[in-house]
Amino acid sequence: MIDHTGPFDFNLIGEDAYNIYRITKGIPAAPNELNDQFNPHEAGLLNLVSFTKGCYIGQEVVARLETYDKVQKYLKRLTFHQPVDENGKFLLVDQEGNDAGIVTSVAYSPKFNKYYGLGYVRKAYCQDGKTLFATNQSDEKVPVTIGNISETK
Repeated sequence: MIDHTGPFDFNLIGEDAYNIYRITKGIPAAPNELNDQFNPHEAGLLNLVSFTKGCYIGQEVVARLETYDKVQKYLKRLTFHQPVDENGKFLLVDQEGNDAGIVTSVAYSPKFNKYYGLGYVRKAYCQDGKTLFATNQSDEKVPVTIGNISETK
């Protein structure tokens, strides 16, 4: 495939480049953002769910969440204010240490010279521009800003 240029000459990108692209654009990926811990509504994929199709697994749950506005968390883009381990496991907490969510993906953007991430943030903390803290097993607290997944700055 690499040697065949044909009419569609293209280059492949590396995993790191794709990962930062999808994170800054808010594209969820398995297994980080797409797994049995999160539903399509929380992942921002409601436009891919049919409410008119016949019975399928999970239909009633997603329909109830939508009808009664019961979604508890949303996928959000995170901007880290200092370098972090891209393979680290982070929880999100507020100033008082209350659970605010979980970080699911982290990548460094050389273009913006920042670390970005995706994470599921509890509804009460989803305001764009809000500052939370990512904490790991060593209780290190790194400030993060919640952002809209459609904008990259």
